Amino acid sequence: VDEADFVEPPPNGPVRSTPAFRGSVSADMATVTGRLSFDRTVVGGDVRIRDAELSRLQFKSPDTGGATGYVDLARSTVTRGTLGQPDGGGKTVYDLFRTTLGDVKFTGDPDELLFTRLRLLRTRYDGFDFTDDDAIDLSRVDNWIHRFDVDPMAIPCYCGDGPEHAGRYIVDDAVCPRHDREADHSALQATYAYAKNGADAAGDNVTAGALFYREMRFHRAEYLDNALYGDSEAGVLGRLRDGSRWARSWLLAASTGYGELPYRVVVTSLTLICGFGYLYWNRSGLAGELGPLEALTFSFQSFISFVLGPPGTTTLTQEITSAVEGFIGAFLIALFVFTFTRRIHR
Repeated sequence: VDEADFVEPPPNGPVRSTPAFRGSVSADMATVTGRLSFDRTVVGGDVRIRDAELSRLQFKSPDTGGATGYVDLARSTVTRGTLGQPDGGGKTVYDLFRTTLGDVKFTGDPDELLFTRLRLLRTRYDGFDFTDDDAIDLSRVDNWIHRFDVDPMAIPCYCGDGPEHAGRYIVDDAVCPRHDREADHSALQATYAYAKNGADAAGDNVTAGALFYREMRFHRAEYLDNALYGDSEAGVLGRLRDGSRWARSWLLAASTGYGELPYRVVVTSLTLICGFGYLYWNRSGLAGELGPLEALTFSFQSFISFVLGPPGTTTLTQEITSAVEGFIGAFLIALFVFTFTRRIHR
């Protein structure tokens, strides 16, 4: 415990059962097989419990004196526990960078958006329940779990800890929480992939599907960045390859929601039917033979490959257009069956 301030009560004064720490509390690389409790503790600095193995960790009603408290659990494993917020003013920020969360519950005011106080970055989950009735609600953030939003100046800087704590600083890689824990595309992909795997392991298939969709969104964003601002070593061909990956990813997202949103397949199919219907009616020379309704019907038949023969006298262009629509329709029908079945199993 760094710079601990244990206040001795006066002889006839009240006994203060709540400990207060003037500086930082460090328990790096600790192994706790029982319970490590910080209930109703007043901490003026920050709490560092990095690279630790904790069977049970409790932060119930921490007191920050109206300010922002900071708890760094980077690379630690918390098997069970409760991470709470102050009862009065202020807030407590939990840095869960590369942390492994087990059966951990978050408490606090349900009206507050607690995800803004949690740095979920490359966080792993082993028995964590995303649908538990604690104070975090995925529906309020539409399953976007990287909502960490804290004033950077309220987060401590470890950049000078190495030489300053020579002989006492026992974590080799400080990874400064203010400067070195950036949420880039690669980190966010891993963040959502780990969350998806954790939800899958817990049997929460609906949440797993939603997190998978967001993981793929960051893959797509990385493709676009590489295509537009890729390094010189990739060259023109590398940028074109990333641009192609972005286009394919965008098409898959728009048409199927990466296999998670079957309604998008239906919308895509109806859009194509109407688009081809317009071509048959106004652009393919069938305007004299087909009205708008007949052209739409013919387009629908072509889409599901139910056309028994060409209507009247059709040109080669019209037959090719119908065949193309039938090919796309067969593909989308199979895609709908896949996404719908996947959704039911979710």
